[in-house]
Amino acid sequence: MNFYLARQPIFDRNQIVIGYEIIYRSSLNSPENVDSEYDEATSRLLLNSYLDVGMDTLMGGHIAFINFDRELVLKDSPLLLNKSTTIIQIPSDVVPDPIFLDKISEFKNDGYLISLAGYIDTYPHNNLLELVDIIQVDLTQNTASSLKRIVKRFQMTTQILLAKNIESHDSYETLKRMGFELFQGYYFCKPTLTKGKILQHSNLNNVEILKLSNESEPNIKEISKRIEEDINLTIKLLRLVNSSHYFMNKIQSVQHALAMVGVQSFKNWLNIALMDSLLGEQTPEIIKLSMVRMKMMEEIGHVSKIKLHTDSLKLIGLLSVLDVLLDKNMMDAVGPLPIERELKITLFGKETIYTPIYRLVLGYEKGNFNIAYRYAEKAGIHLDALPQIYATSIQWADDLYNHIYPSEEPTVIK
Repeated sequence: MNFYLARQPIFDRNQIVIGYEIIYRSSLNSPENVDSEYDEATSRLLLNSYLDVGMDTLMGGHIAFINFDRELVLKDSPLLLNKSTTIIQIPSDVVPDPIFLDKISEFKNDGYLISLAGYIDTYPHNNLLELVDIIQVDLTQNTASSLKRIVKRFQMTTQILLAKNIESHDSYETLKRMGFELFQGYYFCKPTLTKGKILQHSNLNNVEILKLSNESEPNIKEISKRIEEDINLTIKLLRLVNSSHYFMNKIQSVQHALAMVGVQSFKNWLNIALMDSLLGEQTPEIIKLSMVRMKMMEEIGHVSKIKLHTDSLKLIGLLSVLDVLLDKNMMDAVGPLPIERELKITLFGKETIYTPIYRLVLGYEKGNFNIAYRYAEKAGIHLDALPQIYATSIQWADDLYNHIYPSEEPTVIK
């Protein structure tokens, strides 16, 4: 039996990822019956050690925030997972009786960190609150005035406030000033739209390289020439290729890299290097997101009944964050690019032949499995293929990401 999992990033004040909240479901066939299967899904998930076995792949060395309801706590289910990489998250609708509180105390004494999910200003169970290390505050459930009261209440404690469902960079900055320490939401993959970036000459050159590299029959000689005109891009690309464990000898030139890795692998590295050159002040997690989308769309394209060119699917995934990197709306960001019209209007949000796979990927990554279920059917893909595709894409993206940002160290929660 498959389990459908997605991860949502949690950032510190410097927009460095410290962990991911795990969202899961045991079945996509009956999306309307999510709550009734919660306990069964989690029990099987844990008892089969799915997370334990696949934790490194799914989490990339970061901490996992995993929800446990009352029954799972009483069954000692959290003990199945590593306390150094797992945070026990308790839903706020759990009524903590003495037996439950004793269990939470045992977990804390054993070294587990405890998080309370969905906290609101009127939360009544102070006996549980005293045992909590991290307080997750859902912005959709709290007003601006209640957020101020929450911050005031916990500002003199050692408890960490986590803001969930942040929808914009402005909200992130406001919450950071208020005193929140951790942040969750897809605000990081939305453009600020305060001032669009102007592409410098080097970036215009990179766009041309991107176009050349994604042609059906790339002109390797021309691509090499364009890359070598940009010393920073050349250094970045050689560093990426040299960081791979596939090669015994160091790559010394662009032509050498092409000869050693082959056109397809080279294109993958080149695409990421080009996107990274546009990063600016955004969190590098946005680059990882584009990697995951690119790989998922390629893998889905291989098994989908809709026969589409996988290079076109990959390019959609890659460019799906360009609006953020350029701080523009998607139409202004992608419009000038020399790519097929069908790809552009897919990214604009219009219906095209690529839309089912694109929206399947966007829905799955956010843990919106109802949307994933609907578009999986339209894309002609068997549901059982999705968990492995997601895991493969995560691992591929994390490995490449770690080559690009080898010095990034996640914040340690104490």
